[in-house]
Amino acid sequence: MIPNEYYDWTSNESGAATVAIPFFKGYVIKAVRSVPGECGDLATDLPTNLYSITLINDLTGADILVSQGANRSGSVADDALYPNPSIPVPCTMTLTIASAGVAKQGRVYIDFQDT
Repeated sequence: MIPNEYYDWTSNESGAATVAIPFFKGYVIKAVRSVPGECGDLATDLPTNLYSITLINDLTGADILVSQGANRSGSVADDALYPNPSIPVPCTMTLTIASAGVAKQGRVYIDFQDT
């Protein structure tokens, strides 16, 4: 069983970041949560308020979260995004961060469940 995964990111000079997510064949995405700050500590290198996350299907380029990751809090952990129904993992994915500010950090948790 794949445990729930987390992915740390650091934004570049344009306030963006990307993280490759491997293909977890036979799994669905149950929830996605974002936590600002270095390693999700809510205190260090917080991103700009209302930054955005997307989870891109690498085959189609579509946002698996369908824009639900827009306008995340830069100072508190955001409520989980619960796709309904759960989304089958289609292939490899790319987590993208936008409008976070320069050299800011955060963590995104993705809860997977086997089918």
